[in-house]
Amino acid sequence: MAMLEGSKPQKKLDTAYKPALTKNWMVWPWVQMANFKFVPLEHRVLVVNVISLGEFLDRSLKTGSEYVDLDMARNGGRQPLKRHKLKRQLF
Repeated sequence: MAMLEGSKPQKKLDTAYKPALTKNWMVWPWVQMANFKFVPLEHRVLVVNVISLGEFLDRSLKTGSEYVDLDMARNGGRQPLKRHKLKRQLF
């Protein structure tokens, strides 16, 4: 995927994969321990889904902000107009 985006795969691994992996290692063991200890059996899947949704939103917002930063760098620091249109469409 990195090659299709025009970047080097090793750089993509260092900037995207490794931070996401270390964040997963910091979050999920604690979530699962609390989930097995305190959450009733019928609600465990819901807890995992809620935490996954939050993690997905966090990661997608960070990825989106990287693209906005690239657009701003190309425009000499000015805010691109298409970002505002995209924001209105998504939210």
